[in-house]
Amino acid sequence: MRILRVCLVLAVVTGLAAPAAVSARTANHARTPGSSAPAPATRTPGHAGRWLTDKHGRVVEVHGVNLVIKKAPYWPSKVGINAADARFMHRHGFTAVRLGILMEALEPKPGQFDRAYLRAIVRTANLFARHGVRSLVDFHQDLFATTFQGEGLPTWMVKDDGVPNAPPLGFPGNYFANEALARTFDNFWDNAAGPKGKPLQSWYAGAWRRVATAFRGNSAVLGYDIFNEPWPGTGWQTCFPPAGCQSFDQTRLAPFSTRIIKAIHAVDPHHIAYYEPWQPFSESAPSYLGSPGDSESGFSFHTYCAAALGVPDTAPSRAACDHAEHTAMADGVKQAEASGDALLLTEFGATTNTGELSSVEKYADGNAIPWLEWAYCACDDPTGAGDAEALVYDPTKAPTGANVNRTTLPFLDEPYPLRTAGTPASYSFDHKTGRFRYTYRTTSPVTHHHARGKTVIFTSPLHYRHGYRARLKGAKVLAHKRARLVIRATAAKHVTVIVRPRK
Repeated sequence: MRILRVCLVLAVVTGLAAPAAVSARTANHARTPGSSAPAPATRTPGHAGRWLTDKHGRVVEVHGVNLVIKKAPYWPSKVGINAADARFMHRHGFTAVRLGILMEALEPKPGQFDRAYLRAIVRTANLFARHGVRSLVDFHQDLFATTFQGEGLPTWMVKDDGVPNAPPLGFPGNYFANEALARTFDNFWDNAAGPKGKPLQSWYAGAWRRVATAFRGNSAVLGYDIFNEPWPGTGWQTCFPPAGCQSFDQTRLAPFSTRIIKAIHAVDPHHIAYYEPWQPFSESAPSYLGSPGDSESGFSFHTYCAAALGVPDTAPSRAACDHAEHTAMADGVKQAEASGDALLLTEFGATTNTGELSSVEKYADGNAIPWLEWAYCACDDPTGAGDAEALVYDPTKAPTGANVNRTTLPFLDEPYPLRTAGTPASYSFDHKTGRFRYTYRTTSPVTHHHARGKTVIFTSPLHYRHGYRARLKGAKVLAHKRARLVIRATAAKHVTVIVRPRK
């Protein structure tokens, strides 16, 4: 989940000018080159640069949520997740879920895997896929391990050099004040020897190979997220804005990302493996990662704001948040464009502040950035924001009525392009008027020629209860069915779609 935005205001008050669209300054190096939601997942998406693509070469946009069970019993099904939840996601237009795996549950002792747990995760992913929701399989951690009042990696991977595990400030305070936690991250990034003399990252890579083998060839999977919110360890202060930590990026995080992606693709070469920047990237710190050098890699990043933690959403705080978040998103686009990697915004939100949700979505949608919001349920999250982060409050009950967060749902369920025969430019949705606008170029990012396929837009029944009217320029309507508007471009180079609610 997200780190306390303690440093946010300090980091951004020196300059509040919003970045221009996607012209950010991430330093990197280019790689050499019925149902009211979409149909069930049928084939693993590929990518053309930053864009996810389907088997027809159309651009795939995803909206979705996170689902990470951080404590025993760890299994989504054992905390109540079932087909009703999959149908709920499907109905509200969510086409992806970031599905957490805890290595502490997967490999509780060195070399001893809980096969039943892994099978349960696979079953959950398959359940979602039957309802058109693909899973981004996420190795999740916060505060490294339960040793430090967090979750994620098994305690046998903790190597703290014997320094005191104090003070016990919990999440996120231990990140900033606990020397034993800092040393543990240092040793992990330095790939120190673990049990049996085997390097820690080799143990980690082995766990990933086990998971990737279980999902190999499974179209239920959107991809793999290799490590949630990497924390730099000692010297973390240098990684915050404005400078970032170029040395740490290039000597610690980049080699780790390359190593884990290589391990995954040794057993499953077809699913995209996503790497993440240091956590301070979400507060607008620059990244110097470059590309891991793998043709099936992607960049997964987060963006959060102090408003998500209950800080009053005043004009100054909103301006500060917008600056930090828009910078992070612009930098994410720049990273993907420079590296040729796929792009996903995999966390934001964790709040009932609709101004915050709207601000992030407006910028992400305006730049056609696929997104996954935090979170579907709080699910007794030990490092989270409680019910404020939950779309569904109690996973043991049906996702209906008072069990659904009716404040945030209308801001997460929105019209958007599911498949585009061409290259997306921008889309937007006005929650007050119900007006949706989408523009795209008819040139395919795959073939670089005019795309002749069908473009499909999710037309949210939540917002268009009485139907909608569509006005098109450069395209014609083929069908209105199952909350989808299906269109095809004419010979035009650009298409504009405007949808309004029918009164």
